[in-house]
Amino acid sequence: SEARMREIIRDQFATSMNEFMVNMNSGAGGPGGASGSGGIGGSGGTGGNADGTGVRGTGPT
Repeated sequence: SEARMREIIRDQFATSMNEFMVNMNSGAGGPGGASGSGGIGGSGGTGGNADGTGVRGTGPT
């Protein structure tokens, strides 16, 4: 169970990093990307990932 959890978190982290890189490349806000990354580390992935997406959507607008 713990190994599975780690696997999920690692996958979520990889997805978050990809989104973070996209954010940086589009110049849509370093702080937003960092927030998403931090959320992933703290909440175990899902919440942080959704958070990052929301910030990303708000940035360009």
